[in-house]
Amino acid sequence: MSIVTISRLDACRGEEVAAEVARCLGFRLLDRTLMKDLIYSYDLLSSLGRMEGEGGEDDEGRIRETAEGIICHLAFKENIVLLGHGGQFLFQGCPSTFHVRLLASLPYRLAHFPAGGRGRPESLLQRREHRRRTLVKRRFGADLAGPEHYDLVLKMDTFGVDGAAKAIVGAVAGLRWDGGGDLEAIGEFGRQKGVKEISLEPVPATTQGDVAFAHPSEAEFARVLDFYRIRWDYEPTSFPIEWWPDGRVKESFTPDFYLPDLDTYLELTTMKQALVTKKNRKVRKFRELYPDRKLNIFYGRDYRRLALKYGLE
Repeated sequence: MSIVTISRLDACRGEEVAAEVARCLGFRLLDRTLMKDLIYSYDLLSSLGRMEGEGGEDDEGRIRETAEGIICHLAFKENIVLLGHGGQFLFQGCPSTFHVRLLASLPYRLAHFPAGGRGRPESLLQRREHRRRTLVKRRFGADLAGPEHYDLVLKMDTFGVDGAAKAIVGAVAGLRWDGGGDLEAIGEFGRQKGVKEISLEPVPATTQGDVAFAHPSEAEFARVLDFYRIRWDYEPTSFPIEWWPDGRVKESFTPDFYLPDLDTYLELTTMKQALVTKKNRKVRKFRELYPDRKLNIFYGRDYRRLALKYGLE
């Protein structure tokens, strides 16, 4: 299989470039958002420990091992565009790989820095880059910024999103990748670097009528609503809560249930408390942007009380 890795400085629109490259090449985009979705959907939370918390070295080790295992699992099976996660080092020297680094000037990055962050953007960018370089140095013993690790280095001030994506796609298209015989080589590289492939065994699909729930806890909750004859809709609406500078939606929030008779949305948060941080941030944004919408949060402790009361699994 073929792998394109993209490393980038913060706030230089690397996410947009990676998405466009994946779309043009027909590759699977593997970014932070998909990683979280896979971890949740395939019930890997126990392996991960903490996704949003700072944690100690043990927590970071579990996060790294789980993330790299997922990456290798997907690389064994399909063509991927890998954004971040040290892909340029994880697959360094591996056949059918192409490594890209995206740079940008400080004014460019400040112009595309997400609004609403705490602290001065310049300081935040500096701290994030320092932390990223430290993590890469600790894991791979290499300098993240070293140009020798990349096949192509692009300055976003010059290329922009479309230009950068076209340059990467053009460079990859000019390579002679046969796409065959590389699975074993990729697997061997993973083993050499101490990566344990994660077996993604999906959580069995939980359905109720024509509705397929993402998690068994949602199906159990729907049963309780049915018991009390409360009408509900499952994930009927996605609300944009963050936008890119050009107006495109960057992030959305989709409450789990809508109760039409009460005109109220419900969000279940039954995962580990350490993983609730981002969900709470989304909820705060939702309430700021849509103050006329009623939303109730159902936390893990609430679900556990419900499970004890009704004998849910």
